[in-house]
Amino acid sequence: MAELFQVTVEELLGAPTPPGDRQTEILQELENIRQHLTIRNRRLRTFWHIVTALGILLTLLGIAGAVFGFVNYHAVLNDTILSPETAAIVLSSSTSVVVKGAVRAAAGLLIVLISVLMNRKYK
Repeated sequence: MAELFQVTVEELLGAPTPPGDRQTEILQELENIRQHLTIRNRRLRTFWHIVTALGILLTLLGIAGAVFGFVNYHAVLNDTILSPETAAIVLSSSTSVVVKGAVRAAAGLLIVLISVLMNRKYK
């Protein structure tokens, strides 16, 4: 990491310049930092995997809701028993269900996209 930032290891750790040869202590400190970063990255990857799964679930539920509303809409259109007023109310409700389902599906896809991009960051 010190080479990456073009500073000495001592400056990177914020410690005063060590007298003598304390290179093994510095290497051990760097190893501890690396282990902590590895654990942090693993936890973040797990978090983003869970967010991705929830986004996929939201997308599937949105698609199911849209399909349900669409089927209901066409069932009412083909039903001759309902009065025009009742049909208008049901059609309005069905249209609302379709739109809400589509919005949920789009939100789920957006969550999946963001979580996949964030998951790549922590590989």
